Amino acid sequence: MIDVFSRAAGTYDSVGPRHFRYFARELVEFAGVRPGSRVLDVATGTGAVLLAVADRLDGSGRVVGIDASEAMLARAAGEVHARCLGDVALLLMDAHELDFADNSFDYVLCSFAFLAFRDRRRVLQEFTRVLANGGSVCLLDSYGWFFQHDPRWTWLEEVLRSFDAVPERESAPYGPGYLEAALKKGGFDALAMRERSCQLLFSDEQEFWRWLWSHGTRGLLEAVPQDRLKELRQALRSGLAARREADGMTHGTLRAALARGRTTHSPPIGSVTSRPRSGEWECPR
Repeated sequence: MIDVFSRAAGTYDSVGPRHFRYFARELVEFAGVRPGSRVLDVATGTGAVLLAVADRLDGSGRVVGIDASEAMLARAAGEVHARCLGDVALLLMDAHELDFADNSFDYVLCSFAFLAFRDRRRVLQEFTRVLANGGSVCLLDSYGWFFQHDPRWTWLEEVLRSFDAVPERESAPYGPGYLEAALKKGGFDALAMRERSCQLLFSDEQEFWRWLWSHGTRGLLEAVPQDRLKELRQALRSGLAARREADGMTHGTLRAALARGRTTHSPPIGSVTSRPRSGEWECPR
């Protein structure tokens, strides 16, 4: 998946609906980030959550964004530099092996990435380790693809399946309670959960096509043979045209679940301490 997101980085969160920014604000509000806090944004992507946290901190505290994709970090760095934000760092890092000392953060946030990690148990252990006692973790993720959230988009899943683009294993996506259950199993307390929806609006087929290639859905399209992509695009054009509403737009809904938990114990003695880090960008002063 890292390669998919690296290829999508150029247009990620810059074409079509800006759902990542909407959910970033929801995540930061739900986490209750306080001024002066130390915040880790895992899988920061182009920095939507990181920037929302920086706005919340308003010059106090510190926020660190990590990602496994250099291309995504380069996009995020551009945003950080444009705003010349202080106390913000971006690091190339794997969530399974966090290069931070124990008790380094008050909050760990993760948006639209947790369900894609290969070893979620390990990732939660790392979150616990780097959190201070009483620190909070807040996860946000979408259960299934956006076209599985809204009956108006059933047709799209049927089209993609006809091109063998949606694996059978994804026919039963995770339910909205999965994140909360994962936190409970990972030893977090004071659990809370909520759901939020973001409206998706598309003005035409071209915008929709570009949007599909700009995020994780790109992986489905890349599964379609090159010589059939023109056929797929035509099928999508016909589907959109048939479902255009009175305002001339095609409407959809993206739903996401948010889960929050708190540590009530310190990480085990002798756990990993900080290691040398690389790939850091800082705003020039």
